[in-house]
Amino acid sequence: MPINKNLLTKIPNEPGVYIFKDFKEDIIYIGKAKILKNRVRSYFNKSSLEKTKNKLMVPKINTIDWIVVRNEVEAILTEANLIKKNRPKYNILLKDDKTFPYIQITNEPYPRVMIVRKNNLPKDKHLYFGPYSDVSYLRQTMKVIHKIFQLRTCSFYIDDRTIEKKEIKICLDYHIKKCNGPCEGLESEDNYNRMINKIKEFLKGKNKEVKDYIEAMMTESSKKLRFELAAKYRDQLIAINSFTKKQKKLANDFKNRDVLALAIDGSVGIGVVLRIRNGLLIGKENFKLSGVKDENLKTIFLEYFIQYYHSTKDIPEEILTMFNVENVKDYENWLSNIVKKKNKNNSAKNWRKKIAC
Repeated sequence: MPINKNLLTKIPNEPGVYIFKDFKEDIIYIGKAKILKNRVRSYFNKSSLEKTKNKLMVPKINTIDWIVVRNEVEAILTEANLIKKNRPKYNILLKDDKTFPYIQITNEPYPRVMIVRKNNLPKDKHLYFGPYSDVSYLRQTMKVIHKIFQLRTCSFYIDDRTIEKKEIKICLDYHIKKCNGPCEGLESEDNYNRMINKIKEFLKGKNKEVKDYIEAMMTESSKKLRFELAAKYRDQLIAINSFTKKQKKLANDFKNRDVLALAIDGSVGIGVVLRIRNGLLIGKENFKLSGVKDENLKTIFLEYFIQYYHSTKDIPEEILTMFNVENVKDYENWLSNIVKKKNKNNSAKNWRKKIAC
């Protein structure tokens, strides 16, 4: 049964998000538009129906819902949230994005660092790095972190109360010198969190800062004749140098940037992200895309771009793309707003994000 044309006349001439539902009231497609009426009506034009996807989708449209927003930035965010939540059949989707792993640093007095999988990137107070598409690289990164830093691996919540009441006892990791025993108060909260800050720098690609810190601690320990401690720092330097050798230097300006590209072969799409931090290639992620058959390459790329940055909190100061992004200022504002929220306590910084081709 064709869509009731009277419904199309009721759609407003405003920016927003439109939602197509089938006869079972299942959401089959979600899109955004500067002018909702024009965009939705375009699906029912003869030329639009020549596209393979529209031939399959449009006859199944039974009802159309819409959400009016104030501007394109709100439309981008609303569309991304709804696609992530509903995963409509005819949208371009990051495959398995429900199960991509992240590195989580917990918001605790003595934080834990662990690999987690999340359905959606939660709006909690924990810190997340990722998503990672290469699980072997992720595990290698965690292995290096534990080799460099004496990080606790237990799952207990530790604070002054648990230490004072002696609720938790030191484990084997303390005895083999893989942990300094914060559970029994053998390592101060300040000292432990200095180490956590170095882990954050390491995950952001600031390897030089971490190496400089470890070298300074090694030198200081040697001067104080604490040779066993100096040897520990030496081993940490060896581990970080070994890991850094695998990170190629790609830029001399030491800017943080992502490079996004896309390849399509029939119904299969692959999105690639090169993550460059402080001039070093610290990660290369490959994401499979579904729903790409017969779609315009620029359309696929933009959907991939939106869904990737909706799934990560690691947004660099510059993003290089394989296409010119239309309405680029709207997307820069969207990314800048994400980072402003993430860094809301640091109002002195200019969080303007730049997208370039």
